[in-house]
Amino acid sequence: MEFKDGWAFQVLSPVSQDGLALLGDTEKITTLGKARFAAVKDDGSLSATIQFSSDEKMRSISGYASHRPPLLRPPAR
Repeated sequence: MEFKDGWAFQVLSPVSQDGLALLGDTEKITTLGKARFAAVKDDGSLSATIQFSSDEKMRSISGYASHRPPLLRPPAR
C-alpha cells in the first residue's frame, strides 16, 4: 500500500521449507486476520482455510513462491 508523503505499508512473512510464504489479503492492514483465515498450517506443506462472506464473489490473496506450486481448492458447495 502506498500512502501520502512517501510512506508505505509492507508485509513480512516467513518462507516455509517448501519455498512458500503466505502474505494474505494485502488490501487490508491485518493481512492474516482470523475473520478471513480460519486456519493456516505449515507442516512442510503450507495450507490455509480462507473464509468468504456471503456477498463476496472474489478476493485476492497474495503469497510468494520460489517455484511454481500446485494449487488445490475444494469443490464449490
